[in-house]
Amino acid sequence: MLKYKSKISNYTEFDNKVNEVCKFLNIQPEWLYEVFNIETAGTFSPSIKNAAGSGATGLIQFMPSTAQWLGTTTAQLAKMSNIQQLDWVKKYFVSMFKSTGVPKSFFDLYLVVFQPAWVGKPDNATLPQSAYSMNRGIDLNKDGIITKGEFRTWATKNIKGFSSALVDTAKKQCPHCLQYF
Repeated sequence: MLKYKSKISNYTEFDNKVNEVCKFLNIQPEWLYEVFNIETAGTFSPSIKNAAGSGATGLIQFMPSTAQWLGTTTAQLAKMSNIQQLDWVKKYFVSMFKSTGVPKSFFDLYLVVFQPAWVGKPDNATLPQSAYSMNRGIDLNKDGIITKGEFRTWATKNIKGFSSALVDTAKKQCPHCLQYF
């Protein structure tokens, strides 16, 4: 995605690898770039740590338990280049798509990263309270509960320069979230 070229020092090599991974996974590169952009706070850094202190690290903010499940650690992931870490991103999605199916949209892909249990659930599905404090910024109506619908709205609002079609789709899929756009 050219709009992120200035943020990625090895853009050409990274973009080639992103496209290779996305072709293998049968997803749109645009979707994966947007997930990276949000999860790394726009840095695209494979070593970025979660600011809320969860221990999550990298391009898709691998949680320590997820890294261990994949056969690595967040410390090892943080030492990798962005291109090397893409192999672990691919490994994560290959494993997750076995239970979630291949995403049909940016939002479904992002759910596989943020809260895989929400894939296929209605927009009133809620985030476990144990995860609330690390994600309270997503609680748009400040009621102490984060729903899938609120997450959809939050994620869509955090996309920089994405197509208006995505925003329109998000609004259709979550009519009660219109108040947040």
